[in-house]
Amino acid sequence: MKKATISMAILGGAIIAGSCMSASNNNDRLIKKYLPEAVIVDVRTVGEYEARHIPGAINIPVDILADHVQQLGAVDEPIILYCRSGSRAHIADQILRDMGYTKVAVGGSLTKMEKLIGSKNR
Repeated sequence: MKKATISMAILGGAIIAGSCMSASNNNDRLIKKYLPEAVIVDVRTVGEYEARHIPGAINIPVDILADHVQQLGAVDEPIILYCRSGSRAHIADQILRDMGYTKVAVGGSLTKMEKLIGSKNR
């Protein structure tokens, strides 16, 4: 019984990991598709943004995002979100989708975005 339970737990973990990787790969494709004309939004704090950010990214901290969406353009404009780890970017994604934005991609972390677009600003 223990072996069956352990096997099921391992299988479940593998399925979850696979679906996360699939979602991540889909997001990477969206980012590459949106990148030429996308608004890149850093949803970290002002201090984090000033210390290091993607060149051309605008800074709208996630806790004030809903009050500053006018900086993003129309709801059908492509937007790429990132933060330190990806957590705040996912929260920002949900906020924007709830407000009717349709072309939102989560870039995840600053480091991942730097790898995806090949640039740094320190």
